[in-house]
Amino acid sequence: MNRQSPAEPAKEEARTLARLGGFISIGFFLASLPLTGFAAGGDWPGYGILLLGLLGAFSGEPANLLWLCNPLLFVAWVALFTNQPRLALGFSGAALLGGLLFLACDRVLVSEAGGKGYTIASVGAGYWLWIASMATAAGLAARAMTVLNGGDTP
Repeated sequence: MNRQSPAEPAKEEARTLARLGGFISIGFFLASLPLTGFAAGGDWPGYGILLLGLLGAFSGEPANLLWLCNPLLFVAWVALFTNQPRLALGFSGAALLGGLLFLACDRVLVSEAGGKGYTIASVGAGYWLWIASMATAAGLAARAMTVLNGGDTP
């Protein structure tokens, strides 16, 4: 007879929540790519920011450094799909915090020629979907941890 321990349903629910969080988060991220992330010297779509952002990440402009939120989010996804919600929460939470810090930045370097960067005129729908991607990963990772802890907060 195959008996499940009382913790098995909770573990399965946590796994399901973590995977769901990963899929929804990736969906938001992919939806953000063709949309405007920010406007500075022109509109920048998410795919352009993703592909070229690393080139300026260490330019000295704080806004450019925040491109590193992307690899943090990617690590969070791996943690979600490997049933490590605590790790996923740490990485997605750090990514979310960094992503929100972009709102406090006023300049971003968008040219490989250097210089002092362009004023960030606005953020677009792509930015908000990127934030939603991080928030979803963090929220469902936290919920998965709560389920694993028997309903207690993480």
